[in-house]
Amino acid sequence: MGGVCTNKNVCHCPAGRACPDCMKPDSSNTHGKQCAPFTDNSKKGECTFPFVYKNEKYYECTTAGNHKGDTRPWCSLKQDDKGVHVLGQWKFCNTKEENKLTCKNGMVVRKKGCYRLMGGTSLNKMQLYRRNQIVWEKFPPFLESLVCDCAKMAKKGGKKVVQAKAPAADKGGSIFKANKRTFSIGGDIPGKRDLGRFVKWPKYVRLQRQHAVLYKRLKVPPGINQFTQTLDKTNATELFRLLEKYRPEDKSAKKDRLKAEAEAKASGSAYDRGPKPVTVKYGLNHVTALIEAKKASLVVIAHDVDPVEIVVWLPTLCRKMDIPYCIVKGKSRLGAVVHKKTATAVCFTTVNNADQSAFVKLQEAIKSNFNERSDSLRKTWGGGIMGAKTIYKVAQYEKQRAKELAAREGK
Repeated sequence: MGGVCTNKNVCHCPAGRACPDCMKPDSSNTHGKQCAPFTDNSKKGECTFPFVYKNEKYYECTTAGNHKGDTRPWCSLKQDDKGVHVLGQWKFCNTKEENKLTCKNGMVVRKKGCYRLMGGTSLNKMQLYRRNQIVWEKFPPFLESLVCDCAKMAKKGGKKVVQAKAPAADKGGSIFKANKRTFSIGGDIPGKRDLGRFVKWPKYVRLQRQHAVLYKRLKVPPGINQFTQTLDKTNATELFRLLEKYRPEDKSAKKDRLKAEAEAKASGSAYDRGPKPVTVKYGLNHVTALIEAKKASLVVIAHDVDPVEIVVWLPTLCRKMDIPYCIVKGKSRLGAVVHKKTATAVCFTTVNNADQSAFVKLQEAIKSNFNERSDSLRKTWGGGIMGAKTIYKVAQYEKQRAKELAAREGK
């Protein structure tokens, strides 16, 4: 068969042949037997590296332990907890793919070498190759971690590298795969959201907002700041309930009245106008004349008149004439009472007997909230409210200043 067993424990056979009995330590009468082909007891599976065989660690297929003359490399398929090769779990490495490095326990091999995470920071890629023995000898303790990218935490406090899980199978058996959407440029169209911050608003809207911001930022004198102190909700509800009862006639009602009066005059009959209706008076000049004549019994001023100089003197006039006044929100609500878009001020001259008691209570409440608080209202400044960024900067400045003062006192 191409060779004979010359010794009890030594075979001299060509490649691919072996003496079946001379490797047995207790065998006898084995000299002179012919060499037989190797028996292939290898398993099927993937090579797993590194593995320990006879106290040596291997990172690639090896010929260690082969019969003399057998040059076929083999690898381990299974190891125990310490990485030692389990006997019987091996196979021959026949292809280049099987001779590549692989890892176990969820580790991943990189192309042309690999890197690992240490304390949450990734090292540079190291050009490590399988046959570079210098590198193996230089880093023996870190060899496995350098070859394989471990999925576990490298150091205490480091980040975990979580492997992506395979998508779960659709229970309904759908053929469509769910893809994660990306909203970057050229990607998926995002859903609808409030884009008010990105709109270039008309100039009048920008002016309104800038005006409101300036009223907060700048120091506002008491004469103007008093228009921020408006009537409370309970009294305002009662006030507008009374105003609704004493609304003046609108255009259609006036047209019908004048038409009926003209028809009566044309027919020669007398037209009975009846008693003069009791209504609220509106118009700044009209209201001012009634206050000066002391005919007004209650004055209602809008808080958002622009420019404010139109009505800024009106509270002072009411206090001088000892007429109850109040400031309410806002000019459009007062305008709706008198059938106009807006109204700066309205006033009561008189009310019906049925509403007299409610009107007197309302007068007393308004007088105590506005007329009698004139001293505090005239001394209270407004504004000085900064934005969030300015408040943060001022707080940081004060903190730094306090720190410097403490350091000086310590010296």
